[in-house]
Amino acid sequence: MAGYNYGMGMSNNAVDAYNTGLVPASKIKGIPVSLIRKHCNAAEWHHSSKFYNEIDFFDKEEVLATFGKIKSDEYEADENAILDLNDYKSNLKNLKVKKYTNCEVKWLEWYGTRNHPKCSERSEKNCTVVVKNLTATITLVSGVTFKKRLTTNGFNFTVFDE
Repeated sequence: MAGYNYGMGMSNNAVDAYNTGLVPASKIKGIPVSLIRKHCNAAEWHHSSKFYNEIDFFDKEEVLATFGKIKSDEYEADENAILDLNDYKSNLKNLKVKKYTNCEVKWLEWYGTRNHPKCSERSEKNCTVVVKNLTATITLVSGVTFKKRLTTNGFNFTVFDE
């Protein structure tokens, strides 16, 4: 059924997909989206949000069976998918968290509209930065905390000797 369900923030067809067991990869817990996209084909796509983003929907049972999370009469486990998931989990266990104090942090703060975005350069000294994987959690002197990916344009931090 064509149309848009504003209360749900998605198309009517996307609502129907949820009702038949199809979900976006991000709604399948315990398996990273990148691995789902690598080992499973999207069953269909639907529009979502007021910007009409195209979101791939996956058969949840197929994904869970592919990664060996459930047994299914309809779908088989994929050894490569299971190995990739195990590698991913073992890499998570080996991650080391690094904490830096007395840092100067520089980042871009965005404002404006989607069609006319604007940004201003921000910086602050004496911050604490905790890095895990590629994500930095920044705590400003005022106690405000936010996260930035290390690869984000306009973001960097410098550690000063204490």
